Amino acid sequence: MKALMIMNPVSGKMSLIRNFAEITRLLKEAGYELDIRCTSGKGSAQKIVKENALDNDIIICCGGDGTLNDIINGIMESDISVPIGYIPCGTTNDFASGIGLSKNVVRAAKDIISGIPTEIDVGQFGDNYFSYVASFGAFTQSSYATPQNMKNTFGHFAYVLEGVKEIPYLKPTMLKITTETGDEYSGEYVLGAIANSTSIGGIIKLDRARVDMSDGEFEVLLIKYPKNIMDLNNIITSFNTNDYENPSIEFFRARELTVESKEHIQWSLDGECFEPKEKEVVRNYQKAITIILPKK
Repeated sequence: MKALMIMNPVSGKMSLIRNFAEITRLLKEAGYELDIRCTSGKGSAQKIVKENALDNDIIICCGGDGTLNDIINGIMESDISVPIGYIPCGTTNDFASGIGLSKNVVRAAKDIISGIPTEIDVGQFGDNYFSYVASFGAFTQSSYATPQNMKNTFGHFAYVLEGVKEIPYLKPTMLKITTETGDEYSGEYVLGAIANSTSIGGIIKLDRARVDMSDGEFEVLLIKYPKNIMDLNNIITSFNTNDYENPSIEFFRARELTVESKEHIQWSLDGECFEPKEKEVVRNYQKAITIILPKK
């Protein structure tokens, strides 16, 4: 079986480099003929996929969620059907955690060999695709504001530190979202997320019972600007108890959304910075990609 192995050599805490010989040995012994390519920056993995994916039976992603995002964009834009094996070795690995992949890179490689191909949804925001979350506002900037060397040294804690630094500077964002059924949500928000995941920015966790990654729907979370410390405490309590019945929280599902804002808003797509137009459509493509998951 021919495998296109795309690796990000600077991802995470270098666990991939330390275990690379063992990982490639396992894959080769399992019958994989490896074509190994290294990324050189954002968009690099996307280009590698477009140029080489058709010649392979599987794509193996060795990197963080940003590398995976590049690969998914390459697959969707090329309109090809090649399964993905994911060896997560980034800093937070939100997406990997949400689908039950091992944090141990050697174990993750073994799970690719013995795992089950599973179809999951992909989101499209304007012209860009995302696998697990499109978000804006508080804490969502941390993923690309945190320097790589800080991520490598402090790991997930680096994201938390950057997120905490944002708290004193919470600013409301005016936004309107309209669903495919005509429901409208508008107001001043400090955070918004269009998710297909149980984790947002490695900080906010959604109830796993509420999230199905192949149902063709997004879980949409909007947090209104807290007017006082009591509002903020109530929001924090809601997330700690997975109880979203809170007047400051809007939580709903949708297959397609129209996002409008006259303000300049910086979004994060799978942890990568994205600047949308004043009005954009967000679509869910049900079971658009196949990823290999561990056997339960």
